[in-house]
Amino acid sequence: MIRLKIISIALLGGILLPNVISAQCATVLGSDGIATDTPSWFSCSGSNELQIETTSAWTDLVIDWGDGSGTQAVGTFISEDAPLAHLYDGNNSNYTVMLSEADGSCSVEGHFTIGMPEGNLTSSATQICQGNSVQFSQAVTNVDYTWNFGTNDMYFPTTAGNVSFTFQNPGEYMVQSVITIPGLEDVCADTTIVPVTVLANPVVETTFSTTEGCGSATVSAEVSAAESYIYVWTFTPEPMFSSGTTLDSVTFDTPGNHPLSVTVTGWNGCQT
Repeated sequence: MIRLKIISIALLGGILLPNVISAQCATVLGSDGIATDTPSWFSCSGSNELQIETTSAWTDLVIDWGDGSGTQAVGTFISEDAPLAHLYDGNNSNYTVMLSEADGSCSVEGHFTIGMPEGNLTSSATQICQGNSVQFSQAVTNVDYTWNFGTNDMYFPTTAGNVSFTFQNPGEYMVQSVITIPGLEDVCADTTIVPVTVLANPVVETTFSTTEGCGSATVSAEVSAAESYIYVWTFTPEPMFSSGTTLDSVTFDTPGNHPLSVTVTGWNGCQT
């Protein structure tokens, strides 16, 4: 049996040419060990040497290492070959590396970073009252984030560099933001710390002469709270506000529930 191979052709400028389908560009391994056509390499130890491994075949590879040393003609480069190595001697910490087929049919752009990215942690406040929240922001991008808020030994991962946390108890807390390079958590990590002081709210004790009545009720009350200096009572009959540690004879003469509350401000500015 004879098999015929049919090749489609195209007419270009009066010349018949075979139709050519461009091959997919080769991929290389990033520092995370994943094959990609947008690789990132990191040298967290500070070494200036970059090694590149491929996962597919390059026919006629040319590399521009991005440090002004010019292009390097490699030729054929396949996954079984030893890694291509280049030693950087400049003072920069970031380099753009271009891998291309010599005929220009495809190219891969990668980035080599020498040294671990340094964390830049900020907080919306460093002193708050008990029960309030603080917003934390980590400016570094393209990393993984984990957080410890000083309340226990647990670390919480997040997908973004912004997180809010509510501090329920007074005390001194050391909030840690840990950034790591994806896939290189054991060797590429940086921790930044922000201290947060949580002030105690006043501990309030109240005494009411009564909490119910028939037809009407006249209520007196007292409040005590250590290290506090402002006391504001709120209730429904006129006048609606009163100040001081003692509330004298407020009469409620309509049936129903009548809220009566006191807000106490401590010397530290926190309220209960």
